[in-house]
Amino acid sequence: MQRHHHESLRQRKQTERAKMDAVRSAARVADLLVATVDGGVQELYINEKRIELEARALLATIAWYRKQTDQWLAATNAINCLEGNWRF
Repeated sequence: MQRHHHESLRQRKQTERAKMDAVRSAARVADLLVATVDGGVQELYINEKRIELEARALLATIAWYRKQTDQWLAATNAINCLEGNWRF
């Protein structure tokens, strides 16, 4: 009977050890998954900020070209009006 009791205790300890190992392994996997997701989120945030900066730069460039185009159109119209006044 005592031998059976010792065997039962040994198996219980082994089962507890296996449970603890499984919990530690699951926690490690969870930590790795969180780290991977966090890294991905951080990369997305950096890319989003980079895209925002590029979009702002593009908007500024578009505004500059719009202003230049308006100035060229105004100058062309002025030349055309002057040219029309010079005709006899």
